[in-house]
Amino acid sequence: MPLPLGDGQLDRPPPLTAPHPPGTLLGHSHMETKMTLDLDPTSSLTSQLSDLDRSISRLEAEQTDLRPTPAHYARLPLSGLTLLPEVFAVRGPKLSEYHLSLLGRSLTQRGDLDPVLVVAVGARVVVVDGYHRVEAYERDKRGDVPVSYFIGSVREAVLEAASRNSRAVLQMSNGQRQDLAWQLVNANFTLKQVTTSTGISRAQVGIMRRAKRALGDDAAEEATWYGARRRAEGKGVIEWSEKEREEMLAARMQAIADKMRRTFSNKLATQPEIFAGATAIFMGRNLPDVMNFLRSYLPEDDSPLDAEF
Repeated sequence: MPLPLGDGQLDRPPPLTAPHPPGTLLGHSHMETKMTLDLDPTSSLTSQLSDLDRSISRLEAEQTDLRPTPAHYARLPLSGLTLLPEVFAVRGPKLSEYHLSLLGRSLTQRGDLDPVLVVAVGARVVVVDGYHRVEAYERDKRGDVPVSYFIGSVREAVLEAASRNSRAVLQMSNGQRQDLAWQLVNANFTLKQVTTSTGISRAQVGIMRRAKRALGDDAAEEATWYGARRRAEGKGVIEWSEKEREEMLAARMQAIADKMRRTFSNKLATQPEIFAGATAIFMGRNLPDVMNFLRSYLPEDDSPLDAEF
């Protein structure tokens, strides 16, 4: 089980004198390369288990002490983490772009994600659970990440990673989170309390608070945010600003993305050619308009659409 760390703030960083082996760099591409090198997806199950067993044995040979040490901090620099997906990435080598986008928004809204579970292996600090979170922090160009330490053997840490990723969790849809946020606003929770507990953005919760003030006593009669928003618009008691309209549009986009995720799982995200073809068929003559909108979502240093249109 993870070590309770308290405030965990000490005066010096943990000793990380040993160089990181190949494949421990941060980032999705490095993680996939390591997996491809160490585990042949065409191997038999017995071969994969044998590879895992050998990897665990090598790590346990480095692990000299299972007890807590002064080096166990509550936060660590990203550069001080070692990624060994062939041992601990129990969901497989590929990261979910959909999940990464959700984590990125949570980072923006909350400032931090749940601590990454790590285990000390000799001079290294190895990520046990939280590979998506590490990638989200890397993409957001964060310098450090909150961690909690697993105290036990490497073999026990593998079982902990498997257990954490096997739990059945029913995630709330964007619409459910918006309705919950609206109910909390009606119950006079603070803006910070609502955003932190629901994951709804500060701007969107701000819109809800303004709608509540505009509706007055009628606000309590609406159980859903959709109903409250339509009621405020229908009564003409509120006029949304351009920024507020953009925020509501973003919420609608997220709701559709959630529906696509439930329908197609992660398959479309890993098959861009098929997704592009299906989009072309669905949009027909409106496809050029879609391409124009897509330009605004591309990073500045990666805009191949400009060469085509």
